[in-house]
Amino acid sequence: MALSFLWVSLGIAARGDVLELKNGGRVEGQLVNGADDKGDYIIETKNGRLTIARSQVAKFDATTAAEKEYAAVAKTSPDTVEGHWKLYEWCRDHKLREPTQKHLTRILELDPDHAQARALLGFQKNGGQWQTRDELMAARGMVKFEGEWYTRQHAELMQQRSEAKSGQFDWRKDLKRLRSWLTGSDANRIRQAQTDIQSIRDPLAADALVALLRTESEPVLRRLWLDTAARLDHPSVVSAFIEHSLYDADDEMRQQCLDYLVASRRPGLIAPYLVKLQSDENITINRAAFALGRIGDPEAIGPLINVVVTTHRIKISDNSGQIKVSGPSNGGGGLSFGGGPKFENRVARNADVLAALSLLTGIAGFEYDQAAWKAWFAERAKTQRVDMRRDL
Repeated sequence: MALSFLWVSLGIAARGDVLELKNGGRVEGQLVNGADDKGDYIIETKNGRLTIARSQVAKFDATTAAEKEYAAVAKTSPDTVEGHWKLYEWCRDHKLREPTQKHLTRILELDPDHAQARALLGFQKNGGQWQTRDELMAARGMVKFEGEWYTRQHAELMQQRSEAKSGQFDWRKDLKRLRSWLTGSDANRIRQAQTDIQSIRDPLAADALVALLRTESEPVLRRLWLDTAARLDHPSVVSAFIEHSLYDADDEMRQQCLDYLVASRRPGLIAPYLVKLQSDENITINRAAFALGRIGDPEAIGPLINVVVTTHRIKISDNSGQIKVSGPSNGGGGLSFGGGPKFENRVARNADVLAALSLLTGIAGFEYDQAAWKAWFAERAKTQRVDMRRDL
């Protein structure tokens, strides 16, 4: 069984020295004379010994000592998890990359929950299921752009910005003109500006509208730029609305931006908010959680459980007694001493996180008991796995 598996199922050949000929042919065997000899090649094949003129050979590919030793070792190895793990370690130590991957893959065929093999092949556990990093990122709404993972909105934004550079209408200049008309005293120009703004549907106006929204100080005009931008299906608008839904000082603006985002039902919308659950700022964690509860994607349940209670390292001002969050801490509590600022770790119970969990799960009884939430989540994942097997 060991022989048939290793050399057939894994596709690992007992590779010898290879002569690639100038006429396209290929001869494989064991070189009898040295590769550096100036004379003809003499090679022992399974059909006998051949002599080939050096002038006929385009390339000589020698088997390394490690490959020869591996061929001998692998022939006697059993087709078991333990056997393949020992071969993996041997190949790793001798820098034979291809066989290491094949032995790890075979281990997973024999034991799908082998955690070490899964990790070495790039798998992570998500919701009780093993996924590759690419599968995990894609499940969270991330997309690949030029080899890197980004939120869908960010990737679309970079793509569209590069496409829009040539021949783009100067929307910044035009919107600046319309704004000056709106704030002027000429009634006709005010009406014309209102009409022109209401008619904007060009996605290339998105960047200019976002810029106006960020810098506008007049509340009425901020609402106008917000409503106008919301009509455009453009990643610049989505990114800006996410930013404002988290950081805008105006409660109403934050809520309105989130309303537009939820109504858009864009795929992958939870991804940027999941990232913000790792923020150092407790207020950002809660605002991101509030948004995730509104979006309603159950994929957010696990990350929310992780932050229902958080610990932050607090800087206490020596002069004013004010408190400032300087970042999260995984250590124990206590004050720092000395002549400089003093710090302590404080535990935060995040009400918006708990509210989002209640919305997504229908459960309210666990409150801030993080251990109970995690136990429930693990049992839920186990039940889902059982149900999937039944469907099969």
